[in-house]
Amino acid sequence: SSGINAEYGVGTKRDNAIRPVKITLKSIDHVNQILRNAKILHTKTGYSGIYICPDRTAEQRKADKRLWEQLKTKRKTEPEKDHRIQNGRLVSSEKDSKPAVSNVG
Repeated sequence: SSGINAEYGVGTKRDNAIRPVKITLKSIDHVNQILRNAKILHTKTGYSGIYICPDRTAEQRKADKRLWEQLKTKRKTEPEKDHRIQNGRLVSSEKDSKPAVSNVG
């Protein structure tokens, strides 16, 4: 069995536009397995532009968007450091050193 309950395109259909696809799985085990292996997909030829992410509430999406905006700002204002999002927090570190969690946001 594939573990898929349903799948469908999200958003408005437009010519020459790729829409996201929402997939509903039969069990949380299937969800966890797919999310665990999602990063491997980017290493496969032809799949580097494919992203798999868990379902999030509107509030979670807003928080994620704010975090990404903060990340972009940090990368512009402090290009000498490495910046990334880790466990829902903005993390900054000196290039080639251990990360330090930022209290931004």
